[in-house]
Amino acid sequence: MKLYNFPQSINGRKVESLIKHLGLTIDRHEIDFFGGEMRKPEFLAINPNAKAPALQDGDMMLWESQAILLYIASLNPSSNLLPTDPKGRANVDRWLFWNSSHFEPHIVSLCFEHTLKQMLNLGGPNQHFIDAAVANFNKAATILDSHLKDNEYVCGGHTVVDYAMYPWCDAAGMGKISFSDYPNIAKWLERVHQLKGYIPMPSM
Repeated sequence: MKLYNFPQSINGRKVESLIKHLGLTIDRHEIDFFGGEMRKPEFLAINPNAKAPALQDGDMMLWESQAILLYIASLNPSSNLLPTDPKGRANVDRWLFWNSSHFEPHIVSLCFEHTLKQMLNLGGPNQHFIDAAVANFNKAATILDSHLKDNEYVCGGHTVVDYAMYPWCDAAGMGKISFSDYPNIAKWLERVHQLKGYIPMPSM
């Protein structure tokens, strides 16, 4: 297997964390993000979305970080990071889909408006977008915080979901997001930071 990624990729940290947790040795290609490599035909043949990470396994080119997590975890069933019973697997899928649809996008939007936009010379923050993202984030964070009150990890036990969700939570400061009003999320993050696969936030 070969992983295409670059060090500043927050989504890439999801996959790198799982690889670290499992102790896997794989080939890596470090993408020249600032040199525009992801917009070149060679990379677009790997991922037509021009995004990282991407995984090559034989003749399969797999993109979308959470799909990569599920694939790698399925190849390593003894890790117990991906339940094999239908109900356990449905629970993992439920939280992965929820994260992609209702939680993470609002953190990404706030990080983009407050920090990434300026880094990429795309202008200043848009208050309308910020207000909408804050409202949607708070709604989702309230759900997650309530759930984590009685669960050590998102799915009860440690699963790929924790590696899927923590990197953007770690980046929340770029979006002027605080988890002070969500103590159970904060405690969950502290537990995740102690996991074998945890990778600290790189400098941007």
